[in-house]
Amino acid sequence: DLVEAQVALMRLEVTDGRPKEALTVARDVQRQRPKEVVGFLLEGDVHASQKAWKEAIAAYRAGLKVGPDATDGAMKLHAALGASGAAAEAERFATTWTKEHPKDVGFLRYLAEGSLVRRDYAASLAYYRRALQIEPNNAMVLNNAAWTAAQLKDPKALEYAEQANKLLPNNAAIMDTLGNIVFDKGDTTRGLELMKKAVVGAPNSPGIRLNYARALVKAGQKD
Repeated sequence: DLVEAQVALMRLEVTDGRPKEALTVARDVQRQRPKEVVGFLLEGDVHASQKAWKEAIAAYRAGLKVGPDATDGAMKLHAALGASGAAAEAERFATTWTKEHPKDVGFLRYLAEGSLVRRDYAASLAYYRRALQIEPNNAMVLNNAAWTAAQLKDPKALEYAEQANKLLPNNAAIMDTLGNIVFDKGDTTRGLELMKKAVVGAPNSPGIRLNYARALVKAGQKD
């Protein structure tokens, strides 16, 4: 009944193409932990791996009845609804969840990131701003809000990035964001300095390295 081992076993069964055996593990967890959400989420994950969206949705809904405040379950249900083609129902669920759980920063960040994937920057920034109303000193939310605001040419982008950098100095992702914003605003020297530090801090990040290279080209430093 060690749940960490059961989760690992379920994932191995799925990876090996044995969904029936994976479901058996998930339902064992449900029997052992009937008042916990984990077993239902595991069952939903097995169905989702097979693109059996109807069954996945039912399992995630059952999990939320047991654990009505489970952010993971809410995110999984919303994703399954969207994947099943029920976009309108997914949107209604998101609206209801955020009203009933107004301080669920995790779900707001999930919605923001989903909007980013769709390049709906306005919606993404709106979700990040709602998250910042709850956690104004969350450095990574500030960083993501800064990057998103920059895509919209929103003047708040620099403020968000500077605040994130003060809260979490020497973080490569934050220095990369701030460096790009500062560079685009015309402070070439500081922008390149920040991006160089970001590359040093995350030498294996191709995205950060590429941003620095592009900035160097714009600055005339092609070599």
